[in-house]
Amino acid sequence: MNYEERAEFILKIAQTIKELGGQCPGWSHDNEEINIGVGVEWDEDYSKTKEIMEKLQDRYGGEIQYHEYWESEGFISVSQASLIIKL
Repeated sequence: MNYEERAEFILKIAQTIKELGGQCPGWSHDNEEINIGVGVEWDEDYSKTKEIMEKLQDRYGGEIQYHEYWESEGFISVSQASLIIKL
């Protein structure tokens, strides 16, 4: 997969995340893998995050990693996860 194909694939996944009710705060990619960040506001028990991640994994494959719940005074709290897809 060349650079342009990876970029298109990432945008497709980001759109899927949005359609499922999450957000894609960032991503990275190289010749070996794509790492997509996923966040869901006010999902402290990670129920919506897990639902989104399982659907993404079913659709695109990859490994799911869950990260610490992000909270900071004055900001909206966000659950965090990543989907790592080996190329």
